[in-house]
Amino acid sequence: MLRIVDVSVATVVDARPSPDTPGHLDATEPIPMRITPARTAIAAAAVGLVLAGCATDDATDAAADETTTATESAPLIADTEYRTIGEFKDAAVEAGLECDDFTEATDLPETTWQQGTCGDVTLSLYRAQEDKDTTTAAYEGDDTVLVGPNWTVVGPQDAIDTVQPGLGGEVA
Repeated sequence: MLRIVDVSVATVVDARPSPDTPGHLDATEPIPMRITPARTAIAAAAVGLVLAGCATDDATDAAADETTTATESAPLIADTEYRTIGEFKDAAVEAGLECDDFTEATDLPETTWQQGTCGDVTLSLYRAQEDKDTTTAAYEGDDTVLVGPNWTVVGPQDAIDTVQPGLGGEVA
């Protein structure tokens, strides 16, 4: 059994059965124990870990919530190149495009890499700048064309006005 008497001395109870044994210590006699910097550091670290594990506060919880919210709602980066039509569609939806009926196209023009539609809006990705430029120049419809680094959005003006602030691009 160990009983701390003060910072520099601890009492240890000797478990030897007989007081007649040479070197036997009386159970009431304190035995000096060296308090070294290493022992102090270990004790302080143990106490700190216990206190840190038990402590919670509203400020810590609020900071964790803010981090989660910031990660979940990271802003779009305008004028980004997209690798898949699904990724592009997700970015357009995040930018405000209403898309409950996304359909990925399977019969594509030769110059178009990937394409899909959300209602009356067409999203297209291109492998090369010249393919995008050729397709954009050849467009003769009534809809507006928003042109980005490797993509186009073709649709009504109000849809283009909705997504342009988030996606970037220029109206052709």
